[in-house]
Amino acid sequence: MQILDRSLSRFPRPVRTLIDWSLTIAVAIVAILIFQAEVAKPYRIPTSSMEPTLHCGKPGDGCRSRVSDRVIANRIVYRFHARDLHLVMGPATPGSSVKFRVQIDGQPPGAAHGVDVDEQGNGTVTEQRMYQLIRQPGSIGDRQFEIEFFGPGVEAFSFTFG
Repeated sequence: MQILDRSLSRFPRPVRTLIDWSLTIAVAIVAILIFQAEVAKPYRIPTSSMEPTLHCGKPGDGCRSRVSDRVIANRIVYRFHARDLHLVMGPATPGSSVKFRVQIDGQPPGAAHGVDVDEQGNGTVTEQRMYQLIRQPGSIGDRQFEIEFFGPGVEAFSFTFG
């Protein structure tokens, strides 16, 4: 910090204050962006079956959503224990497509890729249907699955396992 103080000492006090505030705000913005990218983002969770736990302290008759039932996300992380992992999804706009990438335990799936992705985990959502994303050969164990979408406009409905 002393290096920064010495280098800024040649500027008038108002300029030093402006530079100090600019650096502070820039660091805060970077910290927020990193937090959102790696830790948490705001989501709106779909389906009425989840509403009691999302909108109310106790489930009851008054727990009804008055907002859209869409999830705003570009990445889903899910722990699972199964040979196959499928996701029912599709583009929100018919005729459009969105590229995505899947990983298992933070790595490309390799030989464990499903029929709808390659060994690097790359795939494309082109229509509303069930996509086989993971097909593990050999023994199975607890794994962490991650899917990242490289554009907006995907509707994801349900995971299924085999």
